[in-house]
Amino acid sequence: MEVSIDETKVKEWMNEFCSTYDSIGKIRSITTPTGKTASVSGGTYGWSVDEPEEIRKLIENIKSGERVEREPVYEKTVASHSQQDWGDTYVEVDLSTQHMWYIVNGSVQLETDIVTGLASDPNRATPSGVYSILEMKRDKVLTGETNPSTGEPIYRTKVSYWMRVTWTGIGFHDAIWQSAFGGNRYQTSAGSHGCINMPLDQAASLYDMLEMGTPVVIHE
Repeated sequence: MEVSIDETKVKEWMNEFCSTYDSIGKIRSITTPTGKTASVSGGTYGWSVDEPEEIRKLIENIKSGERVEREPVYEKTVASHSQQDWGDTYVEVDLSTQHMWYIVNGSVQLETDIVTGLASDPNRATPSGVYSILEMKRDKVLTGETNPSTGEPIYRTKVSYWMRVTWTGIGFHDAIWQSAFGGNRYQTSAGSHGCINMPLDQAASLYDMLEMGTPVVIHE
């Protein structure tokens, strides 16, 4: 018997399936080491089904007439299928308290006050969301946007420890120019251009412990 399949219906079902089970950008909750519960959304970290490939495989399964139990074909996989899909090893940044933690297997390994992006400027505020460490480099020169009047970057700053979170330029790094960390400095001219500024010794310690791909949770 020849099976007739409405591929449009298969695609509609798959779209609904993915909207339910893909987790990138969705609202998730986190409890900080201090006991505070926060919501976080946005970012680039999470499960993502490879829709075209999964549609192809699903149609193939239907045509074969076999009962199949399997994992979907994923474009992106992460640490856990739980609601907190970053697992129990991650970096957490609390923008509202200007504090961060590095948590390994559920235990705090490092914590420090920080300075994040200038909160009042949408172009400089540190974005909330769930991300991952994309790049780690020593002695990195950070370059700002080009000033149209001069044709030169608005800043060039060398840092000793660079841990990238987004390809748009957000990351963790030492900031020896900061006279202090924490408090409301991120609401003043001391606020960064979006990066998470850390004391030199804490940035060095984090760099030595951190691994590529480690989840990063940034929230208010």
